[in-house]
Amino acid sequence: CPNFPECLEGFFPVPLTFSTALVFAHRWWGFMMIGVFVHLALAAASTAPELAHVTRSALGLSVAQVFLGVGTVLSGLHAHSRATHASLGYALWGILFYVALRAGAFRGLWEPSPSSLQPAHVN
Repeated sequence: CPNFPECLEGFFPVPLTFSTALVFAHRWWGFMMIGVFVHLALAAASTAPELAHVTRSALGLSVAQVFLGVGTVLSGLHAHSRATHASLGYALWGILFYVALRAGAFRGLWEPSPSSLQPAHVN
C-alpha cells in the first residue's frame, strides 16, 4: 500500500493478498486505537487521577504515532521513519502495560490461592 489513504488503486487493496491485507489492517487498526486511547484518558481522569497524566501522554503519543505512520508511507517507507514508527509503537505498548499494572489488571495473578495455603491432609 504505497499510497495514503488509498491502498494500491483504490481505498480497498485489490487484488487482496496476505501482505496487502496485513498492511491495510495495520493502517486502520492504528486509527481505531486512537479511540481506545481517548477512552483510556477519559476513564483515568474520572476514576484514577494518579494515571491521568500518563494516559493523556499516551493519547498524544498515539496521535503522533498515526501521523508518523502516514509520513512513513508517504516517504516511501524510509528506514529512519520506519524505525521511529516501530520504536514509538513499542513505547505505547509499554505505557499500556504500565497503566494496566498500576490499575491492578494483573492483581491476583501472582498471589497464591487460599486453597494452596492450606496444609496437605495426611492420612
